[in-house]
This record gives sequence, structure tokens and C-alpha cells, in this order.
Amino acid sequence: MFIRIIVCLAVGLLTACSTAKMAKLPGLESDSVRYKITEMPSSFSSKGDLVFGPYRVTNISRGWIKGKTTGWSIGKLNYEKEGKDQTYSYQFNGKSSWSGECLARKGQQGLGIVSYGFYVDLSCGFTPVESGAVEWEFSFKGEGSDRAIGAMNLGSKTVTVKSIDKMEGSSYKLNFNTGYYFYLDNKIVAAVDVVSKEGPVWLNKTLPQDERDKIGMVVVAFLLNQVAFGN
Repeated sequence: MFIRIIVCLAVGLLTACSTAKMAKLPGLESDSVRYKITEMPSSFSSKGDLVFGPYRVTNISRGWIKGKTTGWSIGKLNYEKEGKDQTYSYQFNGKSSWSGECLARKGQQGLGIVSYGFYVDLSCGFTPVESGAVEWEFSFKGEGSDRAIGAMNLGSKTVTVKSIDKMEGSSYKLNFNTGYYFYLDNKIVAAVDVVSKEGPVWLNKTLPQDERDKIGMVVVAFLLNQVAFGN
């Protein structure tokens, strides 16, 4: 709910809160299938599934790890970085069945009495249910929207993940991410809107099924992270 309130204040008269959406970049919908999120788990429990298109995420569980505060001070001037960690796991069902285990770190920064900038870091490992061994990993460093970036490997290909911090219909940069874009050879191949309860999720239909499945698993990590912290 906190993120929702910030969205409303930041966008103001430019966008109604009930229809808040991330800004879309050119080329997003080219060759892509658009999936609406039809089910979403509660922000306050692990109950419920997450569903979009052909994908259903089940057995969602979440748990908190203690919060952390780091920083420095010079006289009356101080810099603090406050954060909380949360682990969550889920089973992802696409063409294959996978188990995802993620650590999300969310916090904010402040200088003196002024707080600014939200950040989200993600670290995930994905395991085929039938094998029981982690097969691939994904990490995302979200501190500072201009530097927020992640990467995932699809065989010999590398997909880069970048955040966007603007709302549809507005040119203002916000202090939090409104969505994430996936790039392959500088071409957008997927995206997810995380400020709208309904997404959507875009997946490029020219990609092989297993590659779409893996991108879908990372999309779920971003969506669950937003739910976990009160989207």
C-alpha cells in the first residue's frame, strides 16, 4: 500500500491511481504476446497463486530476515541506507516445472533528515523439480534507477534486464521502479508492469518456449517482490 500511495502522489493529476501504468517504450509490443495477470497472492500472506497467460505459480512462501542499517556520519551530516530482506520460494509451471528460491532486499537511502530513493536487489536460483539441483541463477542490482540492471543467460545468449521509473503519460522520473524490460541484442523481448495489479506481462512469441519460460520465472520474481513489499 505504501508504494501505491507514493505512486498517487508522484503522478498527481497526470494519471489516476486506479489506472496507474508504467511508461511503455517503443518496440515493446512488436512480436510480443500480452498477458494480463488474472490472479495475485495477498500482500500479507502466502495464500493464493500468481497467474498470467499459460503460467501458474503455486506453493508460494515468504519469510522475513532481520532489517539492516548501514552508513556513515561526519558531524551532523549522516548518510543511512536502511533495508529489509525477505526470502520467497515458488513453483513455476510452464512447459516444464521449476522451483524458484529468491532473496529480495528492499530499502531506502537518506542524507541527514532527507529520505530519497528506493532500491530493490534480487538474487534468485532456479531448479528443475525433477532434478533437485540449481540449474541457473538471476541477479538484479536495483540501487538507483539509472544504474539498476540485471542479467540472465539463455544458453549462449545473455538477456539484460533494466528498470523503468516513469508512469504512462508522464515524463517525471520517480524514486522507484514501475516496470522492467528484458533486452536481447538491444531488442526488447519481454517486459512487466509492476505498478498495475493486472500487469501486464509481455513475452516475445519468436523466442523458443524454454527461453520464454525462463524469462517468465524472472518476471514472477519481480511481481512477487512488489507484492511482498506492499504493491
